[in-house]
Amino acid sequence: TNSLYSKRSSIYFHEFDKYTQNYLETLGNKIKYKYENLCGEKLELANSKDFRAILLRYEGKLANFPMHYDSELNYYYRTLILIKKEGICPPFIYYDKDGKKQKIDLELNEAIFFKGSQTYHGVEKTNDPSTVRYVLGFQYIAKSRINDPLPKSICTELSGFKLKELFHKLKYNIIII
Repeated sequence: TNSLYSKRSSIYFHEFDKYTQNYLETLGNKIKYKYENLCGEKLELANSKDFRAILLRYEGKLANFPMHYDSELNYYYRTLILIKKEGICPPFIYYDKDGKKQKIDLELNEAIFFKGSQTYHGVEKTNDPSTVRYVLGFQYIAKSRINDPLPKSICTELSGFKLKELFHKLKYNIIII
């Protein structure tokens, strides 16, 4: 599988209560100027019900996120901020433009900023059962692209649905197949 493995699940933006969503939006907007300086573009929090803000929770032995590209358009940016760290936490891994594997060991409150669709990245498995690492993520879009229509794909159309909702959305296609 090419998804996060942990004893604890991630929490997506739409799963937070309204108070927490408002707090996260305030925080994401408060720190975006740092990222605007890095990329040279004005940014807005993305309007994703999942990735606008996300809490990735890596806990326990074998916790990891296999190498992947994010399934978003090339003008979206991500930031990941380490907010909790216990035990032995493997570094954030990515491959640079020359194809060389790079490792970043984040300390508390340190962040990385990148384009997830253009950066092959992940987190290797830990062998430490006491590993706890929480990463708060925000997804940003270049302000100049905010009104661009999203191309339709199976990913954009089905992203974020629960299994029961997916079944109802796809039941006629499944029955035909």
